[in-house]
Formats: sequence, C-alpha cells, structure tokens
Amino acid sequence: MVAIVEIMLRNVLLLAASLLSLLCIGVIALGYFVTLDIDQNDVVLANGEEWIDDWYTVTAIDSTTFAIGEPRYWQRNYNYLLLGKERAILFDTGPGVRNIKPVVDKLTNLPVTVVSSHPHYDHIGNNYRFPQNAWLDVEPITREVEKNIFQPSYTRGFTIRNMPSFEITEWWRPDEQIDIGHRELTLYFVPGHEAASLAIHDPQRKYLFTGDFIYPGWLVGFAPTSDLSDYLDSVRFLIAQINGNETLYGAHSDTEHPSPALPSSALNDLEKALLSIKAGTLEPESKIPIKIYRVNEDMDIYLPPL
Repeated sequence: MVAIVEIMLRNVLLLAASLLSLLCIGVIALGYFVTLDIDQNDVVLANGEEWIDDWYTVTAIDSTTFAIGEPRYWQRNYNYLLLGKERAILFDTGPGVRNIKPVVDKLTNLPVTVVSSHPHYDHIGNNYRFPQNAWLDVEPITREVEKNIFQPSYTRGFTIRNMPSFEITEWWRPDEQIDIGHRELTLYFVPGHEAASLAIHDPQRKYLFTGDFIYPGWLVGFAPTSDLSDYLDSVRFLIAQINGNETLYGAHSDTEHPSPALPSSALNDLEKALLSIKAGTLEPESKIPIKIYRVNEDMDIYLPPL
C-alpha cells in the first residue's frame, strides 16, 4: 500500500511539474501579446549605447558594425547591422513591436539582406519589411518553406501569433563564407537553443554574433525545438572555430548585464555546465516549474523539469 501511494504521489508531482513547465512556456509564447514595455526612464544602457528614438538604441561597435537594441522590450532584444563595401547584413529584426527599417535606413544606404539567427517570433518580426531575406539551407528551415515563402509554424515561431511570412531570396550553406564587399563573414549552423540556429563569425574583427545560442541572462533550453545534446555539440564546434579572443554578441541582455557582449570564455563556461548537467553532477538552483542551472555569474540555462 505504501509503495502504491508513493507511486501515485510521484505521478501527481510529475504531472504538476509538467503543467507548470507548459505554463511557463506558454507565458513566453504569449510574449508577443503580453509585452509589458519597460519605461524609458527605467532602462539602464550599456556603455556607448544611445537612444535613436523612444524605442530603439544604437551602439557603434565600430564604424561598420552596429547593435540595434530594443531595451524597452521585456526580452531586451539586440539586432546587428554589418556593413560591407557592397551590401549590408541585418542579423535579426526583433519581435516586430516597432518597425526597425527606419533605423536601418538611417545607418546605411547600402542594399540590406536580412538573415535571422533562428525562427522564434522575437527574431523575425520585421523580416517581411525587407525585400532581401537569406536563410541557412538546413532541413529545419526548408521543411517550412513553400515556393521560397517561409511561414513559421506556431511551434517553430514559439508563439501563438501568426507571424508574417516572407520570401527567401538567398539560400546560404553551413560553413559558407559570405563576402559583402571587403568583409568576409562565415556562417555556422549551431543547433541547440533552436534546431535551425545560426551564428555569424567575423574573423577579421574577432566578432561572433550568436543570436540566442549564448548571451547574458537566462538561456532557453526548454523550447519545443531545443536539444541539450545538440547544444553541447555546437558549443564544442564554436570553440574549435574561434581563436579564443573573440567577443560574443548575443541577441539579448538583462538589467544586471545591460551589454549583450560576452568574452569568448563564456563558451567554455557553457560547455562545462552542459557536460556537468548531462553527467548529473551540477545541481539546479531551482527545479519547478523549470530547472535553472548556473553557468557563470552572467548566465543561467533553463531546462525542462523532466
């Protein structure tokens, strides 16, 4: 009888944990609708970050590289404009709460090609406003493309909102080098946070643009298309591709770390944490509704409770 009660209690607890996890995921998926914008006066900006209007900020990383921030948005998104001599790359376009195109137009007259780090709603919200969109030619993306029109499913978009579709005008391959005019960028396929995650390496300037793969704050490893083993494999891949003194530029920041930039050593910290999690030697700081593991003083990673 005691054993039966223990089994029933364990099953009830597992069910409760699952429901709480789904609730947490649902809150994030609803993020496009439930956006409690931060008051502009309460926003802490990073060094060199300046308001360009009442929503967007711009940080000149150098004369041809700009971080376009949305620090009033609840996830504090950052998008990156990379200028070459012949064209520009816009890496991510944010959640689409505001139109990012006028900001881009103020920064460059070059033709702009948009490529998103992954298809979650808060990274593709303005893609449809640009005529040139590229994406990585990988199965998690191509299966949701018909006649070169990308329409993310609710699962891939990580939202219940029907995100605007857009045309893919260029298909890029993993590990391909893209020359935008005296500036070569290397594309890395890095599944983990999301099955189609992309990172962009600028080896000359020693920049690595990582999207949601790594950034200051809480890393999401519980999305419908997240995979812990892929995350670890991709971390190891990135460590092998860089020389160890790159600056990582992620897609988010938080109030305690208002800059989205991290040192390359953060990749090593993430690798160590993921190895320990898989080995069962790293205890979570919280287990319900989401398991929260400390990576380092700048990052946690959130994983499903089961």
